[in-house]
Amino acid sequence: GPSRFGRFGVSTNWTFVRTFVEDLPSATSASGFTTVNELGYLANEAPRIRGSMNLLWSLADFSAVWNITYIGKVFENCSALTIQLNECTQPNTIYPPTASVGIHELNRTIYNDAAFTYKIQPLRASVTFGVQNVFNQQFPLSYTAGAPPNFNGQMGYRIPGRFLYGRI
Repeated sequence: GPSRFGRFGVSTNWTFVRTFVEDLPSATSASGFTTVNELGYLANEAPRIRGSMNLLWSLADFSAVWNITYIGKVFENCSALTIQLNECTQPNTIYPPTASVGIHELNRTIYNDAAFTYKIQPLRASVTFGVQNVFNQQFPLSYTAGAPPNFNGQMGYRIPGRFLYGRI
C-alpha cells in the first residue's frame, strides 16, 4: 500500500527462448533440407533472452517511471569486413545457419528510459516529461545483417541517440 513517501511498484516481463530450429534448403541432403538450430543467431532475430523491467513511483498527482529494456547477445557469421576489422570474436567456430567458419558476437544491449508525470485534476489532463535512452546506449554493429541491424523492430534496437520529450 501507499506510504507517506508514495506508492512504489515493479513490473517485469521476460522471454527466454529455449530452442529455435529451422529446416533450411540443402543441396547435399537427400530430403533437400537440413535442420539447423538458429537460437541466438542474427539470422533469425531471436536472442536467447529479452526482457524489460519498470520501476514505478506515485504520490498524489505526481508519478515517475524508470524502464529498463534488455536485449540479449546474438551472433552473426564473420564476413570479410568483420575479419578485416579484427572483430571476428570466434574465428574457428562454425556458424550453424550457414555452416561458415567464424562467429562475431554482438553484445547485449540495455536501454534505460525515465519519465515524470503531473496530473492536472481540474482539466482531467496530465503533463509528462521524459528521456528515452538515458545513457545513450548504442546498438551493436552488425556486418552481415545490414546497418543498423534489424531496425524494423523485431530485435528491439532503437534509433541511435538519447531524446527528450514532452506530452500533454
